[in-house]
Amino acid sequence: MLFVDIAKAFYKIWHDGLISKMMRLGFSDQILKIIHSYLNLREFRVRVENCLSSPRPVKSGIPQESLLGPRLFNLYINDIPKADNVHLAMYADDTAIISQHTYIISKFLKDYKITSQDFSSGSLFGKSKLMHQKAQVSFLRNKGV
Repeated sequence: MLFVDIAKAFYKIWHDGLISKMMRLGFSDQILKIIHSYLNLREFRVRVENCLSSPRPVKSGIPQESLLGPRLFNLYINDIPKADNVHLAMYADDTAIISQHTYIISKFLKDYKITSQDFSSGSLFGKSKLMHQKAQVSFLRNKGV
């Protein structure tokens, strides 16, 4: 079993990419408009001591604390490759790559060109420009395997 946790993943979601994926999945125009406004009508300000900046738009990311945030994240990453004898258990930014044998997980990583360097450099799941994140990786296995 390989556990992957994508650090600060919710802040990296590309709004137009998420909307595009939702369009391909067949979401209605009305839902797309609601999600678009939910994502794009947010602002932030920065306070340093007594000085407050002017509002700036939030151009990427989804609210993690909301009920909708983890579901939108799952839609965003739903095209992670699938393989025989490998099960992906995903919820939000946590993923478990599960197989009975570590060599199958290693083959899965090799087949999709995922290296330990991808994990250490922060490029998760190959060359996808949408999933460049810092990842925490752990292998669990039985002594006899």
